[in-house]
Amino acid sequence: MEVHRISPKEIKAEKQAEIRIVCQGISKEEFSDLYQFLEQVGCQVSVRNPCAPQFDAKAVHEIAALVAGNAIGLYASKKAIDAVKEMIVSWFKVKFLHKSDHPKQAEISSPKGKAYKLKAKGIKKKPKNAATKQKKKS
Repeated sequence: MEVHRISPKEIKAEKQAEIRIVCQGISKEEFSDLYQFLEQVGCQVSVRNPCAPQFDAKAVHEIAALVAGNAIGLYASKKAIDAVKEMIVSWFKVKFLHKSDHPKQAEISSPKGKAYKLKAKGIKKKPKNAATKQKKKS
């Protein structure tokens, strides 16, 4: 049996191919959708410990997505990493930044490259009494 030794070059390439996603205020359904999306894109996904068991407005969840290279070239190129990161940002803009009752935020970053910070403000629902008081005044 042959043992494969991991070279410093492989360790460096793996660190550069990692995309870090930190979410706050995400629901359990959104978290599982994100996880499935990352797997469909071809990333090796791992959830950072300790991971909060609850999914509320203050809970922070961190995911590390490793962009794997193809079978021929063992290392993912910077263009491939940037393309996957842009796809993740687009996914967040479509799925994550929709109307919600509490604020949400996400940070998407990689060791080399631009970091994205996305925020969605929560919609404050007016109580029914306040709406009826405003109608009576006018």
